[in-house]
Amino acid sequence: MSLSSIRSGLAAGLGGIPGLRVYDHVPDSFNEFPAVALRLWGANYTDSTYTFKLLLVSAGWSVSEAELALHPFLERTGAVSIREWLCADPNCITATAGPVERKLLNGVPYMGVELTVVARDV
Repeated sequence: MSLSSIRSGLAAGLGGIPGLRVYDHVPDSFNEFPAVALRLWGANYTDSTYTFKLLLVSAGWSVSEAELALHPFLERTGAVSIREWLCADPNCITATAGPVERKLLNGVPYMGVELTVVARDV
């Protein structure tokens, strides 16, 4: 597999989650919510892995409202669980999520969380 096929596979799989808008890159702005954007964070050529950051964002500036909107996507299992899908992908070997917090993207504030995904080139 190649880097582009791993990225495409991640985007395609996440695209199967109902109600989630998927970007295979970080856009200038988000127009549909909830949304997730992928970006390459690094490559480890020793063990043939790539690290991606997934930025999951929701509409709303209220911390409690926006955070609650993201919880279903951060659940361990469920119809919209990002983690469940990632665990089903044989290329993904680890996935972690950071805290839900305010983020600025090109000067526009969003509520969101970064997920770190390590995928193996198999």
